[in-house]
Amino acid sequence: DHADDLMWQALAAKHGAALVGSHYQTTTECKDWFDPANGSERAFLAALQQAAEKSGHLELVAAPWAIWGHSGGSLWACHMLNRHPDRVVSIWGRSQALTEFEQKALAVPVVFNYGAGETTGRFESVHK
Repeated sequence: DHADDLMWQALAAKHGAALVGSHYQTTTECKDWFDPANGSERAFLAALQQAAEKSGHLELVAAPWAIWGHSGGSLWACHMLNRHPDRVVSIWGRSQALTEFEQKALAVPVVFNYGAGETTGRFESVHK
């Protein structure tokens, strides 16, 4: 529903950007899609291709990505950064993160936004 949000639309218009919202559905768990190798990368790239063709903006196929993700979406964004460090220009991750990044990915700005309760357990390594 982010693509329908007026604030996101205004931000995209201000910067001459396309706004793409996604929703991945699986019959099992989040872990089945937050790893792009499980098909979500292929679905994302196919959606970009389809949007480019339908809109007549073929440049979308090669456009850089600024990715916002929540929970599994944040993990997905981190994986996509490792896989496509030349395409990702920034990430905003809300809850969840990878703790290992490819060297080239370390040059890309990433902001992680955690809640007050997300300081222990699996989040500890991110705060170090």
